[in-house]
Amino acid sequence: MSEYIQHKGVIAAIKNGIVDVQIEQALACAACHAKEACTLLDKQDKIIEVPQPAGLFIVGDEVWVLEKRTLGMKAVLYSYVLPLFIMFLMLIMLKLMNKSDIFAGVASLATLIPYYMLFFIFKDRLKKTFVFTIKKVE
Repeated sequence: MSEYIQHKGVIAAIKNGIVDVQIEQALACAACHAKEACTLLDKQDKIIEVPQPAGLFIVGDEVWVLEKRTLGMKAVLYSYVLPLFIMFLMLIMLKLMNKSDIFAGVASLATLIPYYMLFFIFKDRLKKTFVFTIKKVE
């Protein structure tokens, strides 16, 4: 198995050492086993910001966007696994306190608000952690 997760894209813009790469969504989803059930196909292509010296690439170049597989797993953990665990833990705690089903369900969902607010607050730190690299398609 490769050390990197890679997606093919096209350079859309270059400014101040940041390369904006437009990910071709259809190619990114082609190998996925859940593509028929996934709603991502309905969305527009993604723009990924990659810190890179501007002189190496020009707008329109086809590139591979690379991310370490370990960072991909960490992203899944932060965005899906931990919130699910927090919601489930809150639901169990409230049910043990004999709260109603509706209250427990709504309160469990409400725990996601501060969780994702933390993502917004620490987005600059997360951008430094989840760094993409690019290389030209040959």
